[in-house]
Amino acid sequence: MKQHNGCVDVASELNQGTTFRVYLPVGTGPAEARERTAQGSVNGGTETILIAEDNEGLAEAAREMLISFGYTVLVARSGGGGCSIIRREP
Repeated sequence: MKQHNGCVDVASELNQGTTFRVYLPVGTGPAEARERTAQGSVNGGTETILIAEDNEGLAEAAREMLISFGYTVLVARSGGGGCSIIRREP
């Protein structure tokens, strides 16, 4: 963000969630077309990842993606549930 003279604003409210606002400067010139290049392969797959997400669809999509890369994935539906899993599965 700093590299592009931008910033991120984060606001969090109990029982309301968290909002991330990303601010970037307005471009004045024409946009350049860039060819997408592969960033490399994903390394890992031996770690265990804990997802704490109350949106069931989002949690399931993330779980499936991570499992496809070989990770062990634990899912909690809340922060408190995540803490319980950490206590059980250090």
